[in-house]
Amino acid sequence: MPQRKEMRLLPLSASLLAVCIARAATYYVATDGDDSNPGTESQPWRTIQKAAATLVAGDTVYIKPGVYAPTSPIYPANSGQSNAWITYAALTNGTVTVDGSSADVQTDEGIFYIVDCAWIRVCGLRFINSGYAGISVESSRHIVLENNSTSNTDASGIMVWACDDVVIRSNEIRRACRGSGDVGECITLDDTTNFVVSYNHVFDVPDEPGNGGEGIDAKEASNNGSIHHNYVHDLYRLGIYVDAYGSHQSNVEVYANVVHHCADGIAVSAELPAGFLRDVRIYNNVVYENDYNGIIVSDYSDDGSEGVKQDIYVINNTVFSNGYDNAEDWGGGILVATTNPASTNIVVRNNIASENNCWQIAAVRTNLLQVDHNLVFGRTDYAEDEFEFDGSFSITGDPRFVSAATRNFHLRGSSPAVDAGGASRAPTNDADAVARPQDGDLDGNPAWDIGAFEYRPPEMTSLSLKTGGVCLSWSCYSGLTYRTEWISVLGSSGWNLLGITTAVNSTATLTDNSPTGAVRFYRVVEQ
Repeated sequence: MPQRKEMRLLPLSASLLAVCIARAATYYVATDGDDSNPGTESQPWRTIQKAAATLVAGDTVYIKPGVYAPTSPIYPANSGQSNAWITYAALTNGTVTVDGSSADVQTDEGIFYIVDCAWIRVCGLRFINSGYAGISVESSRHIVLENNSTSNTDASGIMVWACDDVVIRSNEIRRACRGSGDVGECITLDDTTNFVVSYNHVFDVPDEPGNGGEGIDAKEASNNGSIHHNYVHDLYRLGIYVDAYGSHQSNVEVYANVVHHCADGIAVSAELPAGFLRDVRIYNNVVYENDYNGIIVSDYSDDGSEGVKQDIYVINNTVFSNGYDNAEDWGGGILVATTNPASTNIVVRNNIASENNCWQIAAVRTNLLQVDHNLVFGRTDYAEDEFEFDGSFSITGDPRFVSAATRNFHLRGSSPAVDAGGASRAPTNDADAVARPQDGDLDGNPAWDIGAFEYRPPEMTSLSLKTGGVCLSWSCYSGLTYRTEWISVLGSSGWNLLGITTAVNSTATLTDNSPTGAVRFYRVVEQ
C-alpha cells in the first residue's frame, strides 16, 4: 500500500495578500490593436472581450476612442474584490461606441452582460443597436454603472435583476424598449436589493413599445433602494414606477426627480393579489405636463385584482399642469386610485397641486388615506369615480412660482406656501438640498414650506471694497427681481433705493459707488 501523505493548509498571510493585490494592472484597447498584443498603451488589444476575459481583481482597462462591433455579448470572466475593483472605462468619456448590431444579443442579455460577478465598474461607454439590453446585470453584487449611454435598444437600456448593491448613476438612456413582446423598461431593477438610481437622463421613447417601456422601474421585490435626481421625460409610458408585482417590496425612496411629458409621472403599485408594497417615500419631486396623472397610487393589475399598499408617503412634491394630453380628457395632479380595503396609511402632505386638469388631489376611497397641509390651485370640482379631496389644513390659492412659464417652480416670498406646511415626516432638505425648515416669512419661527422647494429670503453673502465703492453679493433665485436699499443710521425708516437687479443665477451682485468714507447699511428685498 502506498504511503499516505498529509497536506497541510496554511493561512494566507497579510504579506501574501498584499502581493496578490499588488499585481493589479492597467490595460488598453484600441480599434487598431491586436488581441495577441500585451494590452499596453503602446500595444493595445483589439477587442473589449479580450479585456473581459483577462482582467482580474484590481485591474483596469481603458478603451480608446472609436467604434467597436463585438460579434457576441461581452462577458466579464472574473470578479474584483472590495478593495480591488475591476474597471472598464472609456479613456475619454463619450468617445467609445460599442455597436451591438452584429452581437446576436438574446433575451435577458446585453451588449455588456455581467453574470454572477462582483466588484465591477463600467464607466463612460456608449452602447447602441442591441437586440435586447444595452447593459444587463444578472445575479451579481457590488456593481457600479456610471456615465454610460445607451440608444436604440430593443429592450432596456440598463437591466439589473437578482442583484445586490448596485449603483446606476449619471447615465443617459435614450430610445430604449424599441422591440416587441416583453421589452422591460428604460432602466429596470427586478428582484434587486440595496440599489441607487441617481442623476440619470431617461428620455425619447415616443412610440408605443411592446409590453413595458416605462422610464425607471423598481419592481418584484426590489427592496432598500433610492431613485433620486433623475431627469425623465418624453416617454410613451409612465416615468418612474415602483411596483411590488406579485411580491413583497419595501423601503424605497423616490425624491428630487423631474418628470414631464410621460403617460403618468410617478406611480406606485402592487400588481397581482400577492403584491404587498410598503414604506415608499415620494418627496421633493417636480412633476409636470404628463398625459394623465402627476403622481398616482394606482389600482393597476394584470388580472384586475390589486395587492396591498401600506405606508406610502407623498410629501412635499410640486405637481403642475398634468392630465391634459390624452383623448379621454381625464387626469390630474395627485390621485390615490387604490381600492383594496387592506391598504392603509397613505399620506399626502405638503404638496403643491396646481393647474392640473380634472383634479388637484383626488381619491377613490378617502378612508384609506390622510391628506393635510397641501396647496391646491385650479379645478377642484371633479366628482365621478375620483373625488377631489384636499384634506385638512390645506390652502387654496396661486402658489406664486418664480416662473411657471419657464418651469421655475421655486417660490416667491409672497407665496402662500411659505411656512405653511406640516412637520410630520417632512423631509429635512428640499430638491436643491436646502435645509428645511427655513424662516421664510421672517417671523422668527422656521416652518416647512409646501412644495418641492423651500423658500429662502435673499441673504447678503459678501461686501467687498473696490475702487470708488462697495461690491455687494447676495443669494437669490434666478428670474426674481430684487431691490437693494441703504440707510446711514440703523433704526431709521428712510431706506434709500440703490438699485433693482433681476437675478440670472443663484447669486446676484451690485456695486454702490458711494463717496469715500460714507457709512451705509444695506438690505436686499424681493421686488
